[in-house]
Amino acid sequence: MRVLLLGCLVLLGTACRDEHEARFDYTHVRTVITTIQQHLVDPISEAELVMPACDAVLAFVEGHGDSVEIRCEAVDTMDELETVFQSAITKGRVDQSELLIATNVAIARTTGHSHTVFIPFPDAELQERTLGFHKVNQGDSWLVWEVPTGTGAHLAGLRPGDVIGSVNGVAVKEWDGVQSLDEVVNLQLVRPNVGPLEIEVRWTEESHGAIETDLLPGSIAYARIRAFVPMQKQEEDGPSFGVTLSKAIHDLNANRPRGWILDLRSNFGGAQDTCAFITGLFAKSGYPIERPFISEGRSRAIAQTVWPQPLEDPRPVVILVDEGSTSCSEIVAESLRQSVGAVIVGTRTPGAVELAIPISVGDGTLLVTVARVKIGPAALDIERIGVMPDHTVELDALELSRGHDAQLEFAVSLLQPVP
Repeated sequence: MRVLLLGCLVLLGTACRDEHEARFDYTHVRTVITTIQQHLVDPISEAELVMPACDAVLAFVEGHGDSVEIRCEAVDTMDELETVFQSAITKGRVDQSELLIATNVAIARTTGHSHTVFIPFPDAELQERTLGFHKVNQGDSWLVWEVPTGTGAHLAGLRPGDVIGSVNGVAVKEWDGVQSLDEVVNLQLVRPNVGPLEIEVRWTEESHGAIETDLLPGSIAYARIRAFVPMQKQEEDGPSFGVTLSKAIHDLNANRPRGWILDLRSNFGGAQDTCAFITGLFAKSGYPIERPFISEGRSRAIAQTVWPQPLEDPRPVVILVDEGSTSCSEIVAESLRQSVGAVIVGTRTPGAVELAIPISVGDGTLLVTVARVKIGPAALDIERIGVMPDHTVELDALELSRGHDAQLEFAVSLLQPVP
């Protein structure tokens, strides 16, 4: 059994396992074109979608060193585009599934959205799976800063402070987000004060818990939120995630803490309702998220304002972020900084807050187009800019191996009483 990791899915903390070889089917191209025409308010002609698709085929073929006579200026119908496809496949040496993806992405981007992902594997099985550790990318290596109990990494003996140099013999600096991995993954690493090690880690279901809370010394409330799981998602033999989340936060707040630390490090985001719920608990008022929206046949700008019941007797908030804090994590951090003056500690986030909008094109296939969002009362657009911490604090491998988390310790110091 092999696991296929797709870059677009890794950001959501998922893995895609495909039991079948992808097959070329031009029907998908026709369906994407028709679906886009149906979902946009402003009319767009068949030719306007077909021509960039043809250009994408030509660029793809030439990029793979092949030479095929294609004249895109004369291609303006889906039938003519199909002929171009067949020519590229029969005369070139291109991978058919890769060509299919590249073409559909080009078509979808014609709508004006900056990023679009086409997932053409109707038989693929999507599962929430993880190796079970969180890291900081140091270029030539990954610095492990958290290994939750019960995960594959924890069971294999991985520790905070370990510095991973390669995975299955592939240097992490060459990691491109699209990797094929066996069920057992070999990590080559260096452990401070120990030296080089190799550890075999098995994939496990994402079961270590999306939220953990604790009352730290000095009466400081700490909430580690690893993912924004949908509020209505039913936990095994238990309540929904929303019920669990709300109870955990309110129970901790009943201790009347001096302040709150929200740890959003390595949180790739998730469900909008949970993102809004967390923000609303600590904010004094709702916050708007403005975004282009595709739904029920029309594209328009809408505003979402969240007004959940905030916590009683709100306290100062410090938020931890890093390069792995994306999407909802960035929205929560920036929104709370604007609305309640939350202090942000850690390292700059990547600025990946665009909103994914899935559109079914039949046969289990999804066209996922992504729209910009504007965050908080100031309606900031931080796409590709990120959230800049108020206090930049780096992690150190040796200190992590000794049990010292510099970012968390700095956050605690901000909430301690001034002597």
